[in-house]
Amino acid sequence: MKTLGKKDSLSEALGIRDGILAVTGAGGKTTSVFLIADEQAAAGKKVLVTTTTHMEIPGDDTVLSGELEEIKKCLIPGRVLTAGLRDGEKMKGLSENVFREIPKYADLTIVEADGAKRLPLKARNDTEPVIPEGTDHILVVAGLSALGRPIGEVCHRPELACTLLQKSCEHFVKCEDFVRLIREGYVIMLRKQYPDANLSILLNQCDTEELKKKAAEIGAYFDCCYPVILR
Repeated sequence: MKTLGKKDSLSEALGIRDGILAVTGAGGKTTSVFLIADEQAAAGKKVLVTTTTHMEIPGDDTVLSGELEEIKKCLIPGRVLTAGLRDGEKMKGLSENVFREIPKYADLTIVEADGAKRLPLKARNDTEPVIPEGTDHILVVAGLSALGRPIGEVCHRPELACTLLQKSCEHFVKCEDFVRLIREGYVIMLRKQYPDANLSILLNQCDTEELKKKAAEIGAYFDCCYPVILR
């Protein structure tokens, strides 16, 4: 288990290598995606960011045509390129044919593979997350700002969280609830369906010493089996 400062390298702590990284969960996925992307680009890599669900359109260095040749042309060492298809005010993923080909031309492809409506915690349904074929590394993110707050306020798909935890929507989230939502909601399924992918856990939003202590308590349940990062 590692505790990172805001200036420490998340890529280094996670042991990010070339290939496909899928980022799942809630509580800072998009921020983490682009932090890793920027760190890898700074090392001279060609980095592609995309999604298998929906994400905000970042603005600069974005290709929304979905055309393989245009994306290939824009992949440059030391640069982060975001690519997908416009869907209203957001961006959705590339076609299967394009996604199957494009990672061959990037050093690292980072996929936001889950949605959480900007909430710090999530209970996934049976169709989530959407992990691309050939993924090398899966990162599960959870936001510590959910601790001590009602499930109904801080959890995406609160009804599923209440069923899993056998609690009401007014229940205040505790460390043991984090453990169950991560383990039973994500880790067990991911290990079964993607046994060859590396799996890491990022406990995000550890903005106070008290939250760092709570994150360490949560992380201790997973640290013997998976890399756990507190940030």
